[in-house]
Amino acid sequence: MPDELGTTNKQFAEELRRYERAFVPGTREYAHRREYPGEAARNHRCTNDHCINFDFPVLETYWLCEACSAVAPDTIHFFRNAPYKTNPPKRKRAQSNAASFAVWCKNRPRPKPSQ
Repeated sequence: MPDELGTTNKQFAEELRRYERAFVPGTREYAHRREYPGEAARNHRCTNDHCINFDFPVLETYWLCEACSAVAPDTIHFFRNAPYKTNPPKRKRAQSNAASFAVWCKNRPRPKPSQ
């Protein structure tokens, strides 16, 4: 049962302070938040043409494949979401990260198709 509910976040106060600084221009935290999702995730190229992370999806999709979900960065690490007082289980946290990454994939600028 405690696994389902998560564990207490002992660094909550420090993480919240850093999260608040992430919205102050000129701070390290602000620069780190602006570089979301990081080089590894930004350079990941999906080969599944039905994934939202594919350069030119075959269909209008909101689906993120398993490979891209595994690459999804932690939103707390990038100060995109406020920290958790009680850390959720790893699976729920991974689902949240994948959802945020899918939104980034949907909104990122796409290269123009070569004609």
